[in-house]
Amino acid sequence: MPESLPQKPPKSQKKVRTVCFDCHSKCGVILTVNDNNEIVRVEGDKDCPVNDGILCVKAFSAQEIHSHPDRLKYPMKRKTWSVDEPHTENRGKDEWERITWDEAIDLIEAKMRKVIDEYGPQSIIISQGTGRGSNHFLDRLNNSWNGGGKVWPTHVCLLPNLAQTHVTWGRMFHPHEACDYRNAGSIVMWGTNPIRSRQYSGLRIMDAKRNGAHVVVVDPVFRDIGAKADLWVPVRPGTDGALAMGLTNFMFQSGKFMNAEPMLSK
Repeated sequence: MPESLPQKPPKSQKKVRTVCFDCHSKCGVILTVNDNNEIVRVEGDKDCPVNDGILCVKAFSAQEIHSHPDRLKYPMKRKTWSVDEPHTENRGKDEWERITWDEAIDLIEAKMRKVIDEYGPQSIIISQGTGRGSNHFLDRLNNSWNGGGKVWPTHVCLLPNLAQTHVTWGRMFHPHEACDYRNAGSIVMWGTNPIRSRQYSGLRIMDAKRNGAHVVVVDPVFRDIGAKADLWVPVRPGTDGALAMGLTNFMFQSGKFMNAEPMLSK
């Protein structure tokens, strides 16, 4: 019999309670990690009131994202780049060198000071992705030199969700985090599919439907939530505004908007 290879000793593991940052929901997550801080297992936190232990595929991808060989972990600089000689002709050649965090911060500061001295502070604009917790830091950074403003994708992503809560309740928050779906009598899902994107909301909507709630879905595509709805409204892409204005006109012309006044005035 061939001699068996020595077995590697098992690494000790621990569970860490945290939240998922792959979207704005901040669902509760319990990670099982080993001594090397490698993610071994991802599971939902049943004690988290946001998601009741339910997770979507984005949360379960945390292990792959964390250990992916192409994950960027350190500051990288194009080899031929410098503050005074950027050598833009070498862009796209994939020639990078790793630098320290202090070096990266110093280079960014030097480049920004050079631009401000030449063109003024308003010439620098901050651009970012979704943010998810870092937005206010970038605001403070931009204000520290009286910068030219910010470029965010909010107007085509999160802001339409927040705007409805602002005009209805006077402050902005995500509707999925505030709606009491389970006790609602009528629910309108407009351009959203919470059965896939926010399963915890989809579960609560289905609970409400079983309790007698009327579910209406406005969506050009017949998705999961549309299959569960009492009424699916397949609007043509780009006509949502016309439908919304038509419904608003109907509410005022028929006087039905008065029924909502006592609720909104409380």
